Amino acid sequence: MPEGDITLQRILSILFFCILGSTAHAVPLLCNGQTPFWSLTLDENAQTADLDWIGEIDIKADIALTALALGDAEIKAHSLTQLSQGFTAIALVAPQNCSLKDQTEGTHRIELLTQSGNEAVLLTGCCSEFPQ
Repeated sequence: MPEGDITLQRILSILFFCILGSTAHAVPLLCNGQTPFWSLTLDENAQTADLDWIGEIDIKADIALTALALGDAEIKAHSLTQLSQGFTAIALVAPQNCSLKDQTEGTHRIELLTQSGNEAVLLTGCCSEFPQ
C-alpha cells in the first residue's frame, strides 16, 4: 500500500474514533474544588458547562470541543467557551478516585485552566457523576 494511503487510513481511523467517542452518551459530572472554592457542571450531551468560581466567575459556557487522550479514551480535554463574555477554559478530566481536604470525594479528577483578568489560573478538584 502506498505511503499516502496509509496516512489517509490513519486519519480516517482517528476521525472515526473521535466521532464515535463524541457521540457516546455521557453522564454529566459535578465538579468542585477549594482554595479557591469553585464548582463546575459538565454535560457532554448538552454540550454545556456551568462554572461558579466564587467572587470571580459565574458563567454558562459551551463545550466547543472534546478531545480524547491518545491511548486512553477515558481521559478527556474539554474546551469551554463563552465568546460574548470573552471566557475560555480547558478542563482536563480523568477517571481517578479523588478527595479534597474537606473530605469531598469523587470518581474523577479535574484540572481547569482558565484566567482571572490577564493571569492564567489552574483550578484543581474532584468530580462525581450525577444522572439527570
